[in-house]
Amino acid sequence: FFTLPSGAGTVHCFAQEFPLWGWTVTTAARHTFAHVSRPELIFLLPLMSLGAIAMAASLFFFLWSNLRRPVVAMVAAVDAGRPVSPTGIEEFDSIGRAVNDALARVGERTVELTAELGERRKVEAALHERETRIRLLLNSTAEGIYGVDVEGYCTFCNPSCLRLLGYAAEEELLGRKIHALIHHTRPD
Repeated sequence: FFTLPSGAGTVHCFAQEFPLWGWTVTTAARHTFAHVSRPELIFLLPLMSLGAIAMAASLFFFLWSNLRRPVVAMVAAVDAGRPVSPTGIEEFDSIGRAVNDALARVGERTVELTAELGERRKVEAALHERETRIRLLLNSTAEGIYGVDVEGYCTFCNPSCLRLLGYAAEEELLGRKIHALIHHTRPD
C-alpha cells in the first residue's frame, strides 16, 4: 500500500506481484471524501436509531408484562403444592402439564414409600421382639450357649457360657476364636 500526491488530492495505490508471470499489478484509486448531498439525511440516522431503541424497549416491556404473570402464577402453584393451571400460552401450558405430571408421580411415589416404610417398621419391631425373646431364653437357660461364624469367631454367648469359661463380661469373648480359647483336641 502506498499513496501518491496528485493535483486534485491523494491517490491510494495497492501493488501486488505475480511472480509466475513476472508482473506487478498496481491498482490506484483517488481518495474522495464522502459528503451528504441532502442535509435531511443527517437527521434521519439518529431518528431511525431512536425509533429502533423505542421499539426494542416497548417489545421488552410487552413481553415482560405479559409473560411475567403466567410464570409467577406457575411458580406460586408449585410452591403451594397445587396443580399448575393453564395460562393460555401453549409453551407455558405444556410446561405446566409436565410439572403437574411430575408432581403426580412424586405424590404416588411418596405414598408407596410411606407404605413401604410402615412395613419396614413393622418388620423391625417384630424382629426386635423376637430377638428380645430369644435373648431372654438364652440368658435364662443354665446351659452354656455360644455362636461362631464360619471362621470360628464368637458372635454371641449367654451368661452361663461366660461363667463356664471363666469370663466376667460378654465383650471378653465376642470376636475371639473359640477353638483357640477352649483348646479342642480336634479344631474341626
